[in-house]
Amino acid sequence: MECANGDASAALGGCAPCPSPPHRKREQCSIIALVAIQILDGVGAGIFGGVSVLVIADLTQGSGRFNFTLGAISTAVGIGASLSQVIAGSIVHHSGFNAGFLFLAAVAAVALCILYFFMPETRDKQFPNPTQGAATP
Repeated sequence: MECANGDASAALGGCAPCPSPPHRKREQCSIIALVAIQILDGVGAGIFGGVSVLVIADLTQGSGRFNFTLGAISTAVGIGASLSQVIAGSIVHHSGFNAGFLFLAAVAAVALCILYFFMPETRDKQFPNPTQGAATP
């Protein structure tokens, strides 16, 4: 990734601004967007990390398979992250950013449909109302 003036300092992940003043405002805006997206990505990863462990604990309760299932899910997430870089990168290289984004959005939509239709509810059936069974002060 090079700046408009040929300087490759922006290849440091968007953290090093290009030295030419005419592009300063555009870069500042892109750096703010980069930081905002990274913060959102971190929040999403934190939520996913916590919720996935809770769901796995609910699904494997009493089976003795918690560690195995958590390892399998973590391996699948790692393989998916690696493959998405390779496949989407190849699509972007050959067809452009829009095609790569649409491919990843389609994969996410399929995953959401699988989750919605095939994932069992893990909430305790004993308390159908979320406020029932809660600790009261």
